[in-house]
Amino acid sequence: MGPQICVALFLTVFFIAVQGFSLPVGTAAWIYDLPGQPGMFAHNISQFNLNTDFPINTLFVYGGDLEYASGATDPFQVYYPTSNQLSAQSYKNVTGVTLIILVVDGVMNGGDTYDPDMSKFTTSQVQQWANNTAKTYCAHDEVGGIQIDLEPYKSPYITNTLVYLAQLSQNLLSTDFGCKNTAWPNGRSISFFVGASKADSSLFTALGTNGFVTISGYDLSSNDAGDPETPATYGTELKSTLNTIITNSNSSGGKFIIGIPVAAASTEFTTYIQSNGNVVNGYPMYSTSADSYVAQAFNAFNTTNVYGASGFLGESWWAFAGRIAIPNSSNNLYYPPYPFLTPGIQSFLQTRYTGKRTSWATTGTTTTGLTGST
Repeated sequence: MGPQICVALFLTVFFIAVQGFSLPVGTAAWIYDLPGQPGMFAHNISQFNLNTDFPINTLFVYGGDLEYASGATDPFQVYYPTSNQLSAQSYKNVTGVTLIILVVDGVMNGGDTYDPDMSKFTTSQVQQWANNTAKTYCAHDEVGGIQIDLEPYKSPYITNTLVYLAQLSQNLLSTDFGCKNTAWPNGRSISFFVGASKADSSLFTALGTNGFVTISGYDLSSNDAGDPETPATYGTELKSTLNTIITNSNSSGGKFIIGIPVAAASTEFTTYIQSNGNVVNGYPMYSTSADSYVAQAFNAFNTTNVYGASGFLGESWWAFAGRIAIPNSSNNLYYPPYPFLTPGIQSFLQTRYTGKRTSWATTGTTTTGLTGST
């Protein structure tokens, strides 16, 4: 079976039915377009998908953030700027892509008055914020789901974050805010970005039947940003992360996706150019002649039982970005900002799925069809 035929086939099988709702299965990727350049990676992803049996079928596109607007009639603000709407819309018809999920973020302890500090509000106020979130994003049919990234996920923020997630999960399955409509007759999905050790039964319960966790399988080192860890150390840490989420998922019945670095992250990168011009050399993202982060990532997948875990939905690639800077507003630049700048990586990712991964992809993802459409 040729790659283009397989792309069409996977449009119907790369979803998994969970109590009447469909969750994405397969390969996902995060998308961060530059301002004013919506869809800047659409052609790259389309060409990739045309030449592989395992396309990138889900895209986590940056949608917006939560902000507290003190003094406003309704201070629980949710943003989906026009530029981000254009980005999401530009990817919905990319070859092989079946689902657009918006990334919605917020820093709860940033020290600014607009921070979405969930610990400061009552249960009803947090639920109102979840209602506003559903109302904002479900007004747009390109949105098949929402990935919430509220950090840090620790005390004293956890209790009300769970309240927020539980309310949002219910809303996304309801007609009340247009989340269940003719385009999405069974509602839309919800996910939460979190470390493996924090993905416990209370989180899976809050996310509900339409939910899953997205586990960070990058930035695993205790090193400061800009201090690269070796690929071998990264591989060891990823195996530990995988074993933790497999255990937690099996005990709770929850679903999960693992994020892995195919482009630069804070401690997995090839080159870091500081704002003063100093250069820090890291390690290859991929190489045929040296150890690399991508090789270690898939080695960890193949040497743990992740493909046999009932809750495993697939991997998500960090990232396709026009620019990776840490902090985001700085000129501390990390390279490569997207994977296909690395020689050989595209061919490797298109063809390397053999053995356990092929068996999982072809036998573990077949369903009766889609329940939503972008």
